[in-house]
Formats: sequence, structure tokens, C-alpha cells
Amino acid sequence: MKTTIYFTILTDDISTEKLYNASAPNRRAKADALRPESDKRLSLAAGLMIKKLIGDIPINTGDHGKPRAEGVFFNYSHSGDVVMFALADCEVGCDVQKIGDVRLGAAKRAFSEEELAAFTAEGDPEKQKALFFKLWTMKESVVKMTGAGFAGGAKSFSAADYNVAEVPCPEGYAAALCAKKNREFSVRYLPISALI
Repeated sequence: MKTTIYFTILTDDISTEKLYNASAPNRRAKADALRPESDKRLSLAAGLMIKKLIGDIPINTGDHGKPRAEGVFFNYSHSGDVVMFALADCEVGCDVQKIGDVRLGAAKRAFSEEELAAFTAEGDPEKQKALFFKLWTMKESVVKMTGAGFAGGAKSFSAADYNVAEVPCPEGYAAALCAKKNREFSVRYLPISALI
């Protein structure tokens, strides 16, 4: 089984109340603790994707908060109005980010020497922005796949040392996948209405 990546895009025609009413009690409690409203909506939509794609299998978390389920490997991420969900036959991590301002300080703290050199050498501001979010999502997907978080520091590794791939995603976003065994994947879109 290769990895399947699912995206859903939150649309204004689906209210937070509708998402909330369709969600499990534990996901509602998690959403209740969040501010602002957009974070609640993303959390609720992520919970609905979990329910739709892996069913009622109990989910636990590892030492660093990575969600785990018996016999199923998955990971999810959300940003802006997009939720990304990866389902695989091996350990997997994924990340999606809405493209915004480049954060030089974050790059200096997170990128390895090689990554930072490539980033700072890029003279075109638009290409530099694209490279920042490409590298950022790749690094995030690695730490989410390993489940170790940024233990040892983000600068201590290069995303290129792992099975990492860019993932085609909605315009205005960057996404990456890291899988323990291989990087073969397919991408599917689920309308938010299909999750309710």
C-alpha cells in the first residue's frame, strides 16, 4: 500500500456549529480549548477526517504527542483553511503550511547549515519564500514521522537525509510528506461536506 494523502478545504458555507455537532465528544473538548475560531474549525475538521478515514480505532499519543492507532499509520496537519491527512503502511509524517511572510529568524533556528546556505543564497524574494516553506514543511514532516519532535534541535538534521517529498497541494500552500519506507503517494481531495 502506498501512502494516500487527503486534503480538505474549509469553506464558509460549513459553519463551526455544523462541524462541532458532527464531531466526537473528545474532539469537541479539544476544540473548546482553542482560540481563535479558525483554530477550532481546523481541529474539528481534522477530527472528522480521522473519523472518516480510520474509523473508531482508539487513538493514543506517543511521548512527544504523535497520534497513534493500532495497525494504522497516519499523520495530519492543518494551516489556513486546509487540513492534510496522510494514511500509510509505515510510519509517516506530513505538514502543510499557508505561505506567508518569510521568517529569517526561524530559518536560522531551524535549518541545517546546508539548508540555511541554500536559503540565504537565493536572491529572488519569491523563490526564497517558496524555498523557505518547502524546507519548513519538509523539516516538520520529518519530526512528525519520527515522533521525536525537535529533540536535539532542528538544526541537527537535514530533511534531505530522510524520505521526504514535496506534495502537490492547494494554491497558496506548501506541503511535504516523510515516510519511513518510501515516498510513493497519491493525493485525493475530500470536500468538507463529505466529512459531516
